[in-house]
Amino acid sequence: MAALLFGEPDGDGIAKWFEGARLIAPTLIGLELANACLKKIRRQPDRRAPLLAAFDLFGRMEIEQADIDPAQALRLVEVTGPTAYDAAYLWLAN
Repeated sequence: MAALLFGEPDGDGIAKWFEGARLIAPTLIGLELANACLKKIRRQPDRRAPLLAAFDLFGRMEIEQADIDPAQALRLVEVTGPTAYDAAYLWLAN
C-alpha cells in the first residue's frame, strides 16, 4: 500500500493487482503508513508536502479496516515466524 501511495516504482503494478478487489486490513494500517511516510520525510525533507498529500489519500481509499485479536496474532506469529504486525495481516486473511 505504501508503494501505491508514495509513487514507488512498483506502485502501478500493485494498483492493477488491487483493481476490483475488496481491500481489508488491520486497523493498524494507518499507523504503518504514517510511519512509512515519516521515514520518507526524514530521508527527503524537501518532499514533505507531496508526501503528506499522498498520505492524505489513504483516508479516501476504500479499505475496510478490521480489529485483530492480539492473542490470536501472537499464537500465529509463534508458528509462522513473521513480526506481530505481519501476523495481524495473516490472521485477518484466515
